[in-house]
Amino acid sequence: MQYRRTAATATLSDGQLMLHCLLKIKERREDRLRRQMAELTRQHMQTEVMQNQCQVRRTELAQLQNQLLTWSGTLPANELLEQKQKMGSLFHEVHSMALQQCTLSDTQKQLQQRLDVLHQELIIIMKKKEKIRGLLNNEYY
Repeated sequence: MQYRRTAATATLSDGQLMLHCLLKIKERREDRLRRQMAELTRQHMQTEVMQNQCQVRRTELAQLQNQLLTWSGTLPANELLEQKQKMGSLFHEVHSMALQQCTLSDTQKQLQQRLDVLHQELIIIMKKKEKIRGLLNNEYY
């Protein structure tokens, strides 16, 4: 004897199938968000390392500038010109390091904001997955 599917069981079965499909979609979305967060975290750490390197270089350059500024004595004209040119190049390098550090700081803020947005999206996805699992386990019926 064969049993025919009744409309009620068909609807229940179709609903469960739809929930399983939704759950798979949410899991793929969660995986994608986690990969994006991992990449942004890597970029954030890389930016932080670069910013620290800039700070170290700026400190070194400031020490060199300080040495040149505190120097006193007499030198021939060509050596004084060399020191003046050295001072100018140090000033420009310090300035470019400061600009680079500001840019890195802005980049770091943007990465952190994007990470925060992705984290909120991940929380929402996880809540939706939990609700779907509850529906599949008949916790909400």
